Amino acid sequence: MARLLIIDDDHTFRDALEEILQVYGYTTLTATDGYHALRLLEDDKDFDLILSDIQMPGLNGIDLLEKLQKSYRHIPVIMLTGQNDVNTAVQAMQRGALNYVLKDNVDSVIQGVVQDAIDTHRKIVQTLMEFQPIVKQFLSQQPQQERREHTLGTQLILNTTSRIVNYSQQPIQLTTTEFDILECLMKAQGKVCRYEQIIIAIHNQTVSPDEAKQTLSAHISNLRYKLKVVGCNDAIVTQRKLGYYLNSKYV
Repeated sequence: MARLLIIDDDHTFRDALEEILQVYGYTTLTATDGYHALRLLEDDKDFDLILSDIQMPGLNGIDLLEKLQKSYRHIPVIMLTGQNDVNTAVQAMQRGALNYVLKDNVDSVIQGVVQDAIDTHRKIVQTLMEFQPIVKQFLSQQPQQERREHTLGTQLILNTTSRIVNYSQQPIQLTTTEFDILECLMKAQGKVCRYEQIIIAIHNQTVSPDEAKQTLSAHISNLRYKLKVVGCNDAIVTQRKLGYYLNSKYV
């Protein structure tokens, strides 16, 4: 049965919710606040779902969600909220939470919401597993010895061992994600990389095309700017509604 982590500073509500979920057959562990939850997750990451209060002292639910999205993104999160915090809960969903539950309605809806969340996450994981052979094939298009250094055109060079990029012998400081995106585009050798295909390659996650496009937008903008600064201003081309590809002169 699924393992759930419940985070709430209100011990009365926390204990009641734990009892309800255990009646439905779930295994539960509780944390008294956000910091307590992070300490627990350092030792035990094997949870199928996290349920977190929004209003908590020290580390509120929104700030905790941001940390969870960075370090424990594989665990879906449901926010627990009062009537006055519905707008905040919606914002939390926009930042990565899977759903939210009004505390006043917990008794009647929690089992359905929890099971839906777990089923949805398991379908995503299953889809990701099905994509893995495709991803491996995509990432192995070139022999291993050729992956250490990739030359795009005559001036743009990626060294995947040191993760350094140079254009006309000028180093370009890229973030990890920016480097991974550029490497992904390079490996496609001028073919269009769909938004969701890039996300799978760089984050090992399966998301919708719209989510992938939104996630990549800021990274692509920053990457283009950094390339432009050193004179490489036309390397990344947008294929409208599909994805990105490298200008043929850099392939």
